[in-house]
Amino acid sequence: MTTTSFDHVILAADPDGLTATAERVAAALGATARPGGVHTTYGTRNAIVPLAAGYLEVVAVETPEVAAASPFGSVVARRCADGGGWVGWAVAVEDADEVGRRLGAVPVVGGRERPDGVRLGWAQVGVEVLSDRPWLPFFLRWDVPGDLHPAAGGPAGVEVAGLAAGAGPGTDGAAGLAAWLDGVPPVVVRWVPASTPGLHAVTFRTPSGEVVIER
Repeated sequence: MTTTSFDHVILAADPDGLTATAERVAAALGATARPGGVHTTYGTRNAIVPLAAGYLEVVAVETPEVAAASPFGSVVARRCADGGGWVGWAVAVEDADEVGRRLGAVPVVGGRERPDGVRLGWAQVGVEVLSDRPWLPFFLRWDVPGDLHPAAGGPAGVEVAGLAAGAGPGTDGAAGLAAWLDGVPPVVVRWVPASTPGLHAVTFRTPSGEVVIER
């Protein structure tokens, strides 16, 4: 059985841009947005909203031609072109190679440089699901100390309480998710009837009550 923990949710920026979207969402949660950096191989740029457990990543296209050739960047480009919205979610694992063997995939090494020059690295498996099965998470193994993880320094009491997802007509989303994870989801997933598969809402728990962001 694969042991996973919730890592982050991904939101494509609204038409007013990356910074404005990140700051608006952070304010709604009682959190703070900070610049993330550029994914040079994905053609995207991000901003980070650290939470008490996990984080919210807001993304936008940085280099269109690079994004078009990237599984991650191409999905972000489409979502931004549609006016923004939820892109997907990710879970953390300790052994990306084990997950890769189970899924018949090779972990892909990635990274980005923060504005302060600190380099963050990771290995990811299954990011292609963002394109064809966006209700499923991809897997991440972070290759950084805990104090450099994007969630570090998040406000107490602010965390993701649940996801609302649709798997599309005729698809058993719950069974597919359990098989994909080889275990129990690390966050509550509520399945909603939806013709468009993917994440439709994320519920955040905050000291002031629940905040639901629908996209």
